[in-house]
Amino acid sequence: MFHTALELLLLCAVLFVSVSGVPSKSGVNLTESFQNVYDKAMWGQEGGKSGGGSTLKSTLSIRHFLYTFIIEHDIKSFLDAPCGAMVWQKAMLHHIQETHTIIYTGMDIVPSVIEDNKMAFSNEKTWSFQWVDISSTPIVNKYDMIMSRDVFFHLTFDKIMCALNNFKNSNSKYLIATSNPGASNAYDANSWQMRLNEGGFREVDLMAAPISLPKPAFLLEEKEASRIMGVWELANIPTFTHFNNVAINCGTVLSQ
Repeated sequence: MFHTALELLLLCAVLFVSVSGVPSKSGVNLTESFQNVYDKAMWGQEGGKSGGGSTLKSTLSIRHFLYTFIIEHDIKSFLDAPCGAMVWQKAMLHHIQETHTIIYTGMDIVPSVIEDNKMAFSNEKTWSFQWVDISSTPIVNKYDMIMSRDVFFHLTFDKIMCALNNFKNSNSKYLIATSNPGASNAYDANSWQMRLNEGGFREVDLMAAPISLPKPAFLLEEKEASRIMGVWELANIPTFTHFNNVAINCGTVLSQ
């Protein structure tokens, strides 16, 4: 039997973590966590500190795929969330803009990354950058295409669900996202001694429970890594309200 309100509160906190499958600390501030990842180069120096998956060498397949997809589907507006340090996107966008007009928006949760991109690409009149937590901030504009590459495997499932809800509610057309077919979707995996939502990593299969997205309309197998990029029509993906029978709380954070 519990004798104090404090004991009851502590029990509720423990139950929340256990049923939500969240191995990160309660109330983690994602902006602070991922700013810390960049400040300390926890993913290494490659890709502008965005990690080895963001180098020119590791993005040959996705750059070719995106160029072809954007041209063939006449994509006019492109949201890249997260955009990271723009190591590989800039060359692809310049190539596309030789023959095609496109409005590009890069969003990222790391304030310093966004400020650096704003300064580096201030002359690009059709590019813009915004500091946004995609898991808690509604996407207010409608885009022909949203790309969310190499981010969901850093997040807990409640955060992934909230981000997908925000993408779907924007009434945008396509979502391109990373998935690891056959992954166990384990709740408690750690990598680099960091927890999920704090820079840690575990593979995520978006087509398996608890996400269970439908089969993508298009699929790219990234030759440089054991993952795929799936293309879904956002109108066809579900809206998420619960995870492990607990209502997800997407909340809000300051963004600009």
